[in-house]
Amino acid sequence: MPPASSPCQLRFACWNSGFDRSVTVALGLAFCSVRVR
Repeated sequence: MPPASSPCQLRFACWNSGFDRSVTVALGLAFCSVRVR
């Protein structure tokens, strides 16, 4: 799992620690992108 570039991604990854890593990364990036906008 790549290092989080923002606190949002860190929190999302931690919250989804039980999910598949690739899914966590994909959802985390998408979720953070939407939140930033």
